[in-house]
Amino acid sequence: MLKIQAVFALFDWLAANTGGYEKAWQWDILSRPHPQPSSAVRAVIDLTRTKLTQLVQGDPATIESLRIYLASALGVSRDVVDTLLWEAPRSLLLEAVPTLVRRLFRNWELAFPTAVGSLDLQDNFHPLPDFVPRSLFSDLSLPEVRVIIPPASVNHEERIEAMPILQALNQFVPGRVTRRFAHERGALSHWIPVDPAFPEQQRRIGDYAESHEYVGTFSGSLNDHTGGPPLLVFRPWAVRLERAARSDALPSSNARLVWHSDIMANGDPLTIPVPLRSEWRRYVRTIDFHLHRFRSSVSVRRFAPMAHANVRTLQDDFPITLHFTSDDDRAAAIGFALEVDGFRLDLALPEPHALAASILPPNLIATSTLAYLRDTFLSDSELPNDLNSFQREWLFQFLVSVVMADAAVNDRAIAASIADLLDDDRITGVFRGVMEETFGAIPPITPDDDDADDADAEDEDDATAIDISAGPARAARGAGRLQQGLLLQLGRPIVRERLRAIAAQLQSVNAEAFNVWLRRLVLETLGEAMLQACIAAAPRQATVDTLLVDVRDDVQGGIASVWITESTLGGAGVLEAFAERFAAEPRLFFTALEAALAPTDLELVDDGLREIVALGLANQDVGDQIARLRSTNSHGEREALWQSLSHRLAQRGGIDLSHALSVSLNNRLLRTGSGPQLDRLLLDLQAHWDALESRFGLAIELRELAYICSKDVTLSAAIRAYLSATLPPGAIGHVTVLAAITSLLWPRANEVRKRVLQSHNPFRRTRSTDPAIVRHLMLSRSIATIELSDPDWQAALNATFDAQGSVRLAADASDAPALRRALVRLVVTPVSIGVLQFFPTVERVERSHSRILVSLTLREQV
Repeated sequence: MLKIQAVFALFDWLAANTGGYEKAWQWDILSRPHPQPSSAVRAVIDLTRTKLTQLVQGDPATIESLRIYLASALGVSRDVVDTLLWEAPRSLLLEAVPTLVRRLFRNWELAFPTAVGSLDLQDNFHPLPDFVPRSLFSDLSLPEVRVIIPPASVNHEERIEAMPILQALNQFVPGRVTRRFAHERGALSHWIPVDPAFPEQQRRIGDYAESHEYVGTFSGSLNDHTGGPPLLVFRPWAVRLERAARSDALPSSNARLVWHSDIMANGDPLTIPVPLRSEWRRYVRTIDFHLHRFRSSVSVRRFAPMAHANVRTLQDDFPITLHFTSDDDRAAAIGFALEVDGFRLDLALPEPHALAASILPPNLIATSTLAYLRDTFLSDSELPNDLNSFQREWLFQFLVSVVMADAAVNDRAIAASIADLLDDDRITGVFRGVMEETFGAIPPITPDDDDADDADAEDEDDATAIDISAGPARAARGAGRLQQGLLLQLGRPIVRERLRAIAAQLQSVNAEAFNVWLRRLVLETLGEAMLQACIAAAPRQATVDTLLVDVRDDVQGGIASVWITESTLGGAGVLEAFAERFAAEPRLFFTALEAALAPTDLELVDDGLREIVALGLANQDVGDQIARLRSTNSHGEREALWQSLSHRLAQRGGIDLSHALSVSLNNRLLRTGSGPQLDRLLLDLQAHWDALESRFGLAIELRELAYICSKDVTLSAAIRAYLSATLPPGAIGHVTVLAAITSLLWPRANEVRKRVLQSHNPFRRTRSTDPAIVRHLMLSRSIATIELSDPDWQAALNATFDAQGSVRLAADASDAPALRRALVRLVVTPVSIGVLQFFPTVERVERSHSRILVSLTLREQV
């Protein structure tokens, strides 16, 4: 950001040093050629050329004038000014000024004109669009795609719009109908047409993009698409749209590119060593930064060789797979390449068979089994391409719901339930029933569409997009369309077959496939955690939303790589700032990484609420405090009671009321209608939840549990009794048991965890992550744990400090006061290491299953 401000200040300095009797606007002079300027403009242009020439030739007086001006205008020191003038990326004197000189003296003409044009990057009244944005906090105006839009009617003319490359490629996939540029009249939409009669098609690059440029020959090496043949990659510069008639394609027709990625390092990296005593040393092999500042970079290639389209017409839906080819019919792709800053971390992860030998606790086995089954179904290549991820999520949820509910209610094995319910004669009726109950109780919400644009979203009538904010009637119609679409998919033999295949693994998963998936889960989790560590360690002024994470898993070579790159051409300085902090204190990154993997407050809410419910029924004192809180109407009295309850919970149960737990406690247990009846009901539901997961060895999420409990006669009767006691008679009939359970209960820790480490990357599919798996497999044995209850804990702690430099002190939650006293004494008492003495530092405090874990470090030792 400071370098962008420096370029703006350069324009001001030129204006101040070229102004006189002749007047001209520098933003005009520095942004475009002037073939026939007036005498005043010509004079200012000549003065501007003179000043820029003096800067390029290194005139000391001119450079000093600019240095003084920058220091005053930006309010920074001379050292910072010298950094802005000379250091990459985007230094003023080595990059910005020479670029201005070249364009101003050569009238923006390219030495080698291309079919795209004969001028260098040029935008009227916007000087140096590759160095500064139009406004301070917007994106740099990098080369864009020209979109040629046909006239809306005989009264309109053809027009040209410009869009950033990624947005243009995702918006104008062949077969996707858009209303982004259809403001002239209603029922107007545009597309790049495809023939719905052919499920498999080829599209030449020249037919897709009127103007395009060959970028290179690349092959995918990252994420889900690796090892394919090299492809010719072309960068579109201009695409022509056509009007989409409703007889050809409805506005809800959609298409998506299948992105491949590759990253190539350029120049020598800045390598950061791993601290000798770091617990990560046995996993981390290399940490390399490729920064423009040190004459290094990474070339990021993003390209799509194919696209999946679903063309909806008035008669039917037509799934289409489209392959791009060059104009001479060779395999090709559309895409682009950027030179950016990048950071690579190589990891030595356990091989799949080694992970199989690791003993996961039952709760993690149940959680990972469910996640494995979901990922397997979502990524099943045998399912039709037009069965999108949103529909697959619903089908998987309904599958788990009906099978588990039948097995639980009828007390029979999962295999018997599968054979009975998923038979061809029954499967449609079974799924129709669960859809009607689920959608009737909880209308489905609109899925997140990373590629959709706001201008399109409000006009598209997609079968999977339901806007419940538009009113109950429209939400009901949307649910009906979704249900109809799911039932149509369910009528296809291949969908039923794949549902039965995934259901068979509910009782016994494929061990080999599960181990491969588990290794990928660990890698994905570490990648997302590293991204969060970069964000946490970056300076506050850094723009961190430009960071993307990509992974490469070389099982044969034994090395997995995580790439974190910026998406701004030339780098935005985020990784540069992070590299400076990491190089100065290498432990900073690993500390931030462990913090990203640690349990969050939201994850701990589940255990906290369950403990409070149980304590409220078992402990008379705590129960009375909660009852008084529920009954009071005085704000002052409520505040005093809240403080008293917080103190009592910390004393009796070791429960720390974090902000997240406090909010959940008020919304779940202290809301209107709550009381001992609700507490007993919640306890019964939680006990039933535990029993189901223990019996089936599979984690059950909130929505599936609500359906299962709604089929249980005893629990349904208890729910209806509670509703009768708390709701007006006229409202009871409008609330189903399924909806009531969903409202009363809260997601469990495993359901919250899977959303903690998720980032947006438009070039790859989001996969499951689970910090708890990584904590157990990679961190649980990496640091010694000393129990506070051990009589010789202090001697053991000092010995561990001497050997490792770090230690974890653990205590039961009920021993929190004793742990607090021990920590106060530890941080002011030096630890003798040889002839030296060091003071321990508290790195992190964690709570897990009624336990408190405190990590302490001698920073000089690690």
